[in-house]
Amino acid sequence: MPVPSDRVLVTNYFETAVLTFNCGDIEALLKNLPKNERTQQPATGALFASVMSGIDTLGGMLYGFKGDQNQNNSSIRSPEFMKTYMSMTDEEAKRIYDLGRCGMLHQSAPKSGMGIRADFSIPANDGELFHRSGRPGDDTPTLEVVELARRYLKAVRIIDSQRQQLFYLPDLPKVPFSKEFLDGLKIYDGATTTSAPITY
Repeated sequence: MPVPSDRVLVTNYFETAVLTFNCGDIEALLKNLPKNERTQQPATGALFASVMSGIDTLGGMLYGFKGDQNQNNSSIRSPEFMKTYMSMTDEEAKRIYDLGRCGMLHQSAPKSGMGIRADFSIPANDGELFHRSGRPGDDTPTLEVVELARRYLKAVRIIDSQRQQLFYLPDLPKVPFSKEFLDGLKIYDGATTTSAPITY
């Protein structure tokens, strides 16, 4: 079978990696998290990690996965995505990336200086990303992961309607994706991709 064109591959990657797997996981976690607790629940970290994975991926598809020296540029693309598509200030985006994303990825918990929780008691239209922890004597900013997820899913809907902005793919042959994932991408023997911009 023929290898899909780069444009088709970008579309397939977005539909498979972002819409089906990433957003599917986030929507399932939002649906199944306990709704009556305001502390960190067991799945709060999973929800946060899933959202940050999507932010890293879409940031890469929009801005590229590599920097000028062919190095990973997640510290640039993720905050930029959050500021541009999720209505965050520079300070909020950097705090979430540096303390939250990097903490979860490297230590399985946010770094000191930021907490996370999933509080479903806060209305969807509240819009606030950070609240104080609520513990006596502790004024650590606590990220509302439900609000972060809502903003991310809204950003995905916007990007879904503007797919022509997606230009980049990760170096797929170097990543050990599952057969299910590769089948979703419709990648066949001999398929290769690069991080070069895709021309529409």
